Amino acid sequence: AEALRRDGDRTYVMAMYALLALGLLTFVMPVAGIILAYVKRGDMSDSVYNNHADYLIKTFWGGLAGFILSKLTALIGLGAVVLFLVSVWFVYRLAAGYLVLSATARFVFRRPLHSEVV
Repeated sequence: AEALRRDGDRTYVMAMYALLALGLLTFVMPVAGIILAYVKRGDMSDSVYNNHADYLIKTFWGGLAGFILSKLTALIGLGAVVLFLVSVWFVYRLAAGYLVLSATARFVFRRPLHSEVV
């Protein structure tokens, strides 16, 4: 039963990432993703998926603040630059978090073939 609950939590978190990623195309989907994150966060309080929900909540609010800042700075001609920087930050956070979730971010540290003797 515990394994099924954890698989369900993982599926919810994947859906949260997908909904926030759709925010690059539409403004409605991230709202659904953030609501899902707030609702399911309490159910996942004892698992690693709770950290992902918190991470996505922070990403959403940071992205929204950046979007608002880009609209305000548009008045002085910097809006496009700020929006670009916020978009890069948003995509980076989503991609990095999803890679950690999917466990495809496995870094292999190899010893050099030839080591120098000093």
